Amino acid sequence: MKILFVSTGHVDDDSRLLKESATLQAAGHDVTILGWREDPHGRMTTDTFDFDGQTLKAIFTGIKISYSFKYFKVFAFMRFEAFLYRWLSKHLHEYDAVQACNVHTGYITSKVAKKTKTKLVYDIFDYAPDTRNYPEWYRKMVVHWENVTMATADWTLICSEDRRRQIEPAKPQHLAVIYNSPLDSPVATNAEAFDPTQKDFKIVYIGGLSPYRCLPELLGAVEKKSALSLTVAGQGQYQDMFADAGKRDPRIQYLGVVPYDQVNGIEKTADILVALYDPVLKNHLYASPNKFFEAMELGKPLLMIEKSGMSDWLIKYGFGAVCGTSEADIADGLQRLIDKRQNWAKEATLMRQIYQKKFSWSLMQQRLRGIYQSFEVK
Repeated sequence: MKILFVSTGHVDDDSRLLKESATLQAAGHDVTILGWREDPHGRMTTDTFDFDGQTLKAIFTGIKISYSFKYFKVFAFMRFEAFLYRWLSKHLHEYDAVQACNVHTGYITSKVAKKTKTKLVYDIFDYAPDTRNYPEWYRKMVVHWENVTMATADWTLICSEDRRRQIEPAKPQHLAVIYNSPLDSPVATNAEAFDPTQKDFKIVYIGGLSPYRCLPELLGAVEKKSALSLTVAGQGQYQDMFADAGKRDPRIQYLGVVPYDQVNGIEKTADILVALYDPVLKNHLYASPNKFFEAMELGKPLLMIEKSGMSDWLIKYGFGAVCGTSEADIADGLQRLIDKRQNWAKEATLMRQIYQKKFSWSLMQQRLRGIYQSFEVK
């Protein structure tokens, strides 16, 4: 099959999109990605990405988004959606199936796919109505867009079981869970033994440096305890905060943006991993953090915010720890993890066993390939 992926994100560091694209291309499908870049402004460009043994083709439109006045970004998205409708209307008939990522591409794509009778898979990375505290009138409109897209799509993909509740009362034709699991890696099966007598502990966080992830609170907790160090990588609002902290304190290290294929190796050096999603943002109640799955695969002690997405797994099986969102709560959570370090090796074995049974990327690949095989059978 010829499959088109459509996304507004940074394709080169969008691990979910790249993993799914590579999975389908490895299964014999011809995959192309249609995306959005700022440069060169006003021009179409092509590129390729080497990922997980596959070379993926990509087409980009150039639309400026880095305005100093954030509300101008709305016009950038409107321009992209206008471009997307025109491009799909002209080219979508050339593809057997299209996979749209999030409502920014999903709603427009669903309209064109319905006209061209192209098979549509809708992948909900983040359920848009819950990603911001929108005015109620606008939230209702976004819910409508989501519901229409799910009703039109042949398959809707969500990234955790909890999101079945979040998307109610939408009526998707078919629904599947594709977890945000990392690529299967041999580094996880060769993890180092834990030392119950150690005195210093390294925390690693690699991901978006954005609000509602308790990052200033994490930094404050680490800075106040000399036994802790913190390595951070990623980009976003707080990158300058971590860069400045690294200049004044050798225990803080900011690596900037690192390629996806280096994440596993860096996290393997950690004593503790964190996924601190503040549930004050409704979407975080249903989050499916990459860090959760990476910690499970590696068997690393994990700290999460209580009631955030996937945190129930820590409570259910008694590994890791959950905490509140304040600096004091996070400091307490880290200390509780450290205090039970004699159990880390046993918990690591349990985490890896659960990961292989429930979450491994090889299982997710089977699900995704099965969806596209169902199109070919029909």
